[in-house]
This record gives sequence, C-alpha cells and structure tokens, in this order.
Amino acid sequence: MWKRVFAIASATLAVLLIALGITSIYLWRHVQPFLRARLVDTLANRLHAHVDLDQFQSSASLRHGFAVTGGGLRITPHGLEAYPPVIQVDHFAFHMDIAQLFNAQRHVRTVEVDGLNLMLPPKAQRKDMFHGAADQPEPPPADTSKHTTHLALYFDQVLATHSTLTLQTDKPNHPPLVFDISSLSLVSRWGTGKLHYIADLRNPKPTGDIHAEGDFGPWVAEQPRSTNITGDYTFNHADLATTKGITGILNSTGHFSGPLEHLTVDGRADVPDFSVEEARHKVALFTTYHAIVDGTNGDTYLQPVEAHFRNTWFTCAGKVVRAPEGGHDIQLQVKMPRGRMEDLLWLAVKTPTPIIAGNVVMNTAFQLPPDPSHSLTVMRRLGLTGKITIAQMHFTNPETDRKLDSISLRTQGDVKQAQQLSKGAGPDDVSLDGHLTGDFTLAHGTLQLSAAKFQLPGLQAELHGSYNLPGESFDFTGDVRLEATVSQMFTGWKSLLLKPADRLFKKNGAGTFLPFHLSGTKDSPEIGIEVAGHTLEVHPKHRD
Repeated sequence: MWKRVFAIASATLAVLLIALGITSIYLWRHVQPFLRARLVDTLANRLHAHVDLDQFQSSASLRHGFAVTGGGLRITPHGLEAYPPVIQVDHFAFHMDIAQLFNAQRHVRTVEVDGLNLMLPPKAQRKDMFHGAADQPEPPPADTSKHTTHLALYFDQVLATHSTLTLQTDKPNHPPLVFDISSLSLVSRWGTGKLHYIADLRNPKPTGDIHAEGDFGPWVAEQPRSTNITGDYTFNHADLATTKGITGILNSTGHFSGPLEHLTVDGRADVPDFSVEEARHKVALFTTYHAIVDGTNGDTYLQPVEAHFRNTWFTCAGKVVRAPEGGHDIQLQVKMPRGRMEDLLWLAVKTPTPIIAGNVVMNTAFQLPPDPSHSLTVMRRLGLTGKITIAQMHFTNPETDRKLDSISLRTQGDVKQAQQLSKGAGPDDVSLDGHLTGDFTLAHGTLQLSAAKFQLPGLQAELHGSYNLPGESFDFTGDVRLEATVSQMFTGWKSLLLKPADRLFKKNGAGTFLPFHLSGTKDSPEIGIEVAGHTLEVHPKHRD
C-alpha cells in the first residue's frame, strides 16, 4: 500500500512539475508581449494619445515575480503630431507579483523612472492637446472594446529622477522655459482620481530651489488646463542677480490651489539684502501677496502685493507676463500711503546720504519692459507715471537746508536772522520744513516733475524740471510767491532803495512774485530768487 501511495504521489508531483514547467515556459514566452501591450494600451487610453515604446524587457522568477525594464517611451496626444512628444521617458523599471496577472486589477507598486521629460507645446495648442488641435479634426474615440479596464495596469507610485519640464512658445526667437526637476514622487489616491506629489525642482529665473507637495487631479482629459492642483511650496536661495540691475537672495513660502490655468497663490517673500545696481545700497524687503497664476505659461496677476522696506510701506497690483520678444513685461499700479523719500533715494542713488528727506504719499503706474539684449539696468528700463506728495521735506545737506531756511526767513521779513543763518553764524535750529506735490514721470533714469507746487513758510513756488538719478543733478524752474514785499527782504539802504519796487513786484495776491530756480548737484546746489536783478542765495560764495 505504501508503495502504491508513494507511486501515486510521485506521479502527481511529476504532473505538477510538468504543468509548472509548461506554465513557466508559457509565461516566459507570452508575458513580455502581454505586459508590453497592457502598458501601451493603458497609457494610450488614459491619456488619449499615441504611444511609442522602443525597448521593453521582462524576466520572471517564482520568488520575485516579473521584473520589467524599458526605455524610449514617447507619448504624443492626438492632434499634436506636429510637435515633439509631450511625455518622454529615457528608462523605467518596475516589479509585479505573478499573482497580479490573475487579478481583476493589475497593480504595480512602484515604477522607477530616470529621465522623464515633459514637453508642453505652445499655449495656443495646449488648450486642445487631448482632444485635437484647433486646425485638425477631432480624433475618433479610443476603441476600448478589445482592451477593457480589467486588462489595464494600475500604478500605485511613480518615482522619477533627472527630469525636466519644458514650456514651449510659438513666438519666434523666444526660447522655451525649462525647469530641472531633481526628484518627483507621484502616489495614487485610489478612489479619488488624484495623485499626491512631492517635487524638488530648479527655477530658471531667478535661479532657486523649489520644493512643492500637494494633490493633483482628478485629470480632466477633455480640458487638461482645468485640472485642479493644490499644494504648499518653498522657494529658497533665489538669486535675483540673474535679473540685470538688481541683487539679493529671495526666500518664499506659500500655498496654491485651483485649475492649472487659474491658480490662486498666497504667500510671502523676503529679501534681506535687496539692492539696485546703480546704488548698491542693501535693504531688507518684505512682501506678502495674493496672485493668480497661469500654471501653463507662468503669467502672473498680482491682486495685490503688500511690501515694506526700512520705513516705507506700499501695495501694488498688476501683471507679470512673458513678452513676445523674450523676458517678462511687468505692469503694476503702485500705491504708497506711507513712505520716506530718503528710503526711495537710498535704493536709487549711490551716494551715502540721499539728497532729500521727508514723508511721501505716492500713486504711480509702474512699468518694467523686457530687455532682450540683456544690456540695460533696471533703472534704465523702469518707467513711472503718477502723483507724489512730500511733506516735512528738507535737504540732508546742511548747507542746502540752511539756504532754504534762510530764504524762508527772508521771505517772511525776518532779514537779520536770515543773514545770520546764511553766513553760518550759529547752528541751523530753524527747521522750516517744505511741502512738495505734483505730477511726475520717470524714464531712462531721469525724474521729470510737472505742475508741481513747493511750499515753505513765507514762500510758495510752482515749478517744473528734472532730476537725473544716476548723476544726482537737478534743474527746476518756475515762479515763486513770497509773503514779504521786495523791500522787506532787505535791511538798511537796500530796503529803502527797493521801496518803489514793491508795487512793481506785487502780483496775484503775493507780497512778491518772482522767477525761481533750483539747480546744480547735491554737493553744489544753486538756489536763486531774482529780485530786481539781484539773486538771493545763488551759490555758497554769494551770501547776502
């Protein structure tokens, strides 16, 4: 009996071994084309695209299952055959248990990808990328009768290294925007249609490191730009020197959400060492922002940005968009309810001490056009048009401030104190602050004032002129209304001599109405009021 049982068991085992061998041979011969077909069909049906696969190999073992490697994967959405493939993979690898072949859903736990290249075509074509380009007929719906969902592959996780994201443009001579992605992790959130992603990438301009984590999807095949994405990000060590004319290292954090073409972004950015090339004076710049970003091309609409540096606060709203000729075109509306004139000049001019100090209120249109030649600094490209008010204004140069105070005292009829102050007898403790308001434009580094009004105690002036920021030279002319009459601004025989002229120079309700000019440089100012051919305080050598 035992021999008979042993013989039956041996025969059964032999049959099983033979069956296993036949199965192994069958799997060895047929699994590779089966898996290859499932991979290609899964990608084609889910992405509505044509899929090419140059290399595909598989090996099998009872212990480890199937090991799959491949390369030369190219995915081209229907209607975009004239453009490079949107997705290219240099090399991929994954394992799958043998039991997964017989499951209703064939899950692959992890796919390792090296050299993932995402190439988005021009925006005009991207809007139709998965349902036919605008000038091509709609492709027929995918035939899923042969390859139903139970034959598809399901990827639980994708790990990619050495990847790039390229945003193409249809503008001539306009290079694409390229992001280097050092690492990318995609994990399926089964049952939601979403992917959880973790990405580390390099921003091209300003150059810096971005880390982002969040959820992507569900994928909207008919209109991919409407696919939602949410996440938090950090943008560190961004070198602003890659933009000609400014320097500093930016660090930013924030949150974004919404469809790809209309992302809402809230965050903050700090630059502890911001400076403009012409001045090279560093300031700590702090900003918080709310923006709308088109994630398919990088165009940004600020709504608004709140910022401050030193003792100056301002807000701005507008857009930062890619220009056809290359670079970015920045157009903003800036409101400065509380600022300091010396802070603004500290950024713009190179001298250690700005020429003017005072409280500033300003509203201006800000435009910074692109510079395809990369030859112009920010100050040479910057354009401003708006209104400005400077209160409690005074010159930081003691000699210039002394001159203005002397003129103010003289125009109020206090001639003796004005003479003492003008000659430098004693400290300048008068501290008569001026007030300036007017329209201005800034272009090519030169500030133009028009319809401006300048006031000191005893003096009101209407003036226009220019201030060259790089050279710190200025030239303003206009008319001045003085409280005192001509004779009241002098003493002794000069006062008696000018008595008849009082009636001649009285005009428009002013004690004296005279031409006025302010010109020169910070170190060598010329301030003049013409009185019957006599110039008051024109130059430091002329002190009367």
